[in-house]
Amino acid sequence: MRPQYSYPVRIEQDEEARYQVRFADLPDALTDGADPAEALSEAADCLSVAIASRIIDGDEIPKPSPVAPGHQLVSPDPTIALKAALYMQLRQRDMTVADLADRLGVADWHQAARLIDPRRSSKLTSLAAALGALGCRIAISVESPAGPVPAADETRSFERPEQLETEYTKLGGQAPKSLSDATLRAVQAHGEGATAQDVYDYLSREFGMTVKSNQLGIALQRHRRTGQLENRDQRWYSLAKADTPARSGSARIKRD
Repeated sequence: MRPQYSYPVRIEQDEEARYQVRFADLPDALTDGADPAEALSEAADCLSVAIASRIIDGDEIPKPSPVAPGHQLVSPDPTIALKAALYMQLRQRDMTVADLADRLGVADWHQAARLIDPRRSSKLTSLAAALGALGCRIAISVESPAGPVPAADETRSFERPEQLETEYTKLGGQAPKSLSDATLRAVQAHGEGATAQDVYDYLSREFGMTVKSNQLGIALQRHRRTGQLENRDQRWYSLAKADTPARSGSARIKRD
């Protein structure tokens, strides 16, 4: 059974030998990678951001089209997929977050709103309970890779992955999962804001990553669209999460 929020992508190599990823159903979701494995990894992150931005903006999340020849399926982060499912259920039923709170038996509608907000963390069990309150059932599928599983060092986007493991083991931290993750952490490390060059230098110095300006720009703009970063006077700033969502409990999920 095909997951509800898995989308087909086409991967093509450009004139600079990078692998470009395009979603037929999400024309604004663009990313790339040094090789097909990295491109697919970045595509999953890009898809999560594209879905999250539609939830934040109150827009429709398009249904995935059939998988055409030469295309591959990409799935978003599981939490984002469940939040999207919950968001679309409310939208289709013309329900408010207050209505959802009533179904869940909670007095504070903010608790229900946080389940939809992709900027807020939510337990999978809480999302499952919310979907269950709407009569939905979650199905989990596991697929084996069609070919041999690539070695870990073949799927990393870093020039010196051994540096990451050594330095982050010493610090007790974790290496970034993707360019998007590393970019966000680079901006967060600059409390007074960071220029694009600051971010570029941080990625190179701390993570051993070499990226092109267009890749960095795409990553920064993704985080801006999802409300994690903002740009003021040519500097990027990390935004603190708000304690409560902006929408009121009586506001309905926007429908087209």
